[in-house]
Amino acid sequence: MTERMNKIKGEEVLEALRMGLWMITLHPDTKEYELKGDERTYRSLGITETEDGKKCFQKWKEGIDPEYYRYVEEGIQEMILGNVTEIEYRWNSPGKGPYTFSWIGVKVLEKEDCLILEGCHRILKDSLNSYGHKVSRKMGSLIRND
Repeated sequence: MTERMNKIKGEEVLEALRMGLWMITLHPDTKEYELKGDERTYRSLGITETEDGKKCFQKWKEGIDPEYYRYVEEGIQEMILGNVTEIEYRWNSPGKGPYTFSWIGVKVLEKEDCLILEGCHRILKDSLNSYGHKVSRKMGSLIRND
């Protein structure tokens, strides 16, 4: 088992789990927000890596299903308070349809002029199965002691 654990490649695991890494920088004084992410985050949001962090944040915010907007804002506030927080919500991708995301994050840095939240997101469900494989929801049966 130890030999196998030494060979695990983080990028392969993240890709297989449909997870991406993100960072949100909040500038409370100017009310400016920036979103940066890895390739998986940008791909799932339909964002190019060359786009400005402010534009990326705006695109992400605009895609949040209105029914979940307040819930997402409350989750972000919990992260700002330093609580590890998970938010599950629908996000509407232009041209790809709706996704269900799970975002987990926490505040990692607080400076005089900004706060930085970092975390990961996972696509729980998407309309086009853009990753090319099926997601199994049968993990519960593997874990139970029946």
